[in-house]
Amino acid sequence: MSSLRAASARRSGRIALQRHATVRPLRMRAPWSTAGARAVLNFSEWDRYDGERCTRAAGLIAAVTRADTMPQTDCTFFNPTARLRDGERAAVVRWASGAH
Repeated sequence: MSSLRAASARRSGRIALQRHATVRPLRMRAPWSTAGARAVLNFSEWDRYDGERCTRAAGLIAAVTRADTMPQTDCTFFNPTARLRDGERAAVVRWASGAH
């Protein structure tokens, strides 16, 4: 909402919504994404994964980390500090390469 429209809405007695009130939280926008992601990789169950699943999951972790596709853009848009720095990315790739 432009500042002119917001000022007009305040003068006319209508309530102007703040930007954060008009953008739904990520968990409300895509409630299925967490469940879907946990079906692919759930660190709470890592100790129960067999060797093949650990290897597959570690390979996926390394691949998406190298490609800089995790954390996802919509996550880093709302929380820029979630973006991995080069050293953090390298540490994750090293861990994933030795996790199987």
